[in-house]
Amino acid sequence: MEITKKNFSEQLDRIAKDIKQSSFIGFDAEFTALLTGDAFKHSLFDTCEERYNKIKDGAGKMIMTQVGLTMFQYERDLDTYNAVGYTFHLCPQYFGDVDQSFIFQASTLRFLCRHNFDFNKFTYDGLPYLSKAEEENVKLQLMEKQLFNHLNSSLEMSGERILQHHCSEVSKWIANSDDDTMYIDIEDPVLRYLLHNELRLRFHNILTTDSLGNSNKVLIYRDKFVEGANSAPMQILEENLLSHLRGFSQILNILSECEKPIIGHNIFMDMILLHSQFIGPLPKQYSTFKKNINNLFPVIFDTKYISHEMAKKLTMDEVWKSNALQE
Repeated sequence: MEITKKNFSEQLDRIAKDIKQSSFIGFDAEFTALLTGDAFKHSLFDTCEERYNKIKDGAGKMIMTQVGLTMFQYERDLDTYNAVGYTFHLCPQYFGDVDQSFIFQASTLRFLCRHNFDFNKFTYDGLPYLSKAEEENVKLQLMEKQLFNHLNSSLEMSGERILQHHCSEVSKWIANSDDDTMYIDIEDPVLRYLLHNELRLRFHNILTTDSLGNSNKVLIYRDKFVEGANSAPMQILEENLLSHLRGFSQILNILSECEKPIIGHNIFMDMILLHSQFIGPLPKQYSTFKKNINNLFPVIFDTKYISHEMAKKLTMDEVWKSNALQE
């Protein structure tokens, strides 16, 4: 199943359930670039630390645009595995003072085009994400009451028009209508968070909350002291915003909490990009990188490494000609 920002929220519980029921999980990713040239060439005799030092600076500019997860669930009665696959489309995000950036290599673009990569899903429907470092920065801004100002100052003209339009509609409703409540449909979670804050700043006598059963609707009460209604606590509004900004990072948190074995083929580069994209800037020391990754995923198997080691134990007739993933 393909997962974009259009269906992520409705599928999140199902994905979490499939992760928890799995015995192990296959991991694969598409990158925006590949490290080529003499500076990045590695030898069979390189240690992991030497290889890490060669590629960490270049890899920090790349991102994963697509992550594939396959949950293998064991059927004890049949002694078989069921494979449940998800493809997550990811896209960097810009909000407040966070402006995620990356490089796209022409040869990688050609490779992705040749394999029918959907660039519309990447740019228009890709899931947002936050590294742990970025998330801590956002939480600090929320605690210091700075995020609202940062979001306001970075808002595009179209967003400003939407907010102004809704505020004008509320002003007209207060002046000209006898209705006790008003609904505003606003799909974008960042704009919805800003609208709650803006309405509370401009109109001190109203009460705003999220509509039950439809998280896209802002419900406004004319009387903030109306019986049986409560203004949505700022903490809940902030947590809803954070949940949206975390996006795909929520999946990694679930994977980490469940401590399922992660299986990949030549997965070293995947883990380097994963650190850069979802944990924080790559550390100078390989030992720190390794510790951070193992804190996230305690058990990782690399089938390319396993195949290399197994080849030493097989006869010439048994051994495979190539341990590339296709083979």
